[in-house]
Amino acid sequence: MQSSNQADVVLIEDTVSGSSLSRKLRADYFSKVQEAPIKGEDKVMRLRAQTAKIQGGFALFPERAPWLDSYLLS
Repeated sequence: MQSSNQADVVLIEDTVSGSSLSRKLRADYFSKVQEAPIKGEDKVMRLRAQTAKIQGGFALFPERAPWLDSYLLS
């Protein structure tokens, strides 16, 4: 059983930069990476589609990050 703060899988958008990141992570033996297909929507719409999961606590955020306050207040 996984502890509550360990991911079973890390999804990365299947885009040019996302695919590159996935390959790099796998090369560094990080095996929990999976590409998440995108459905032609823009970034804002893809994020909005995940809002319920984020609000439900199914996403982990760093305790400190320069962008965190802005993100949490928006």
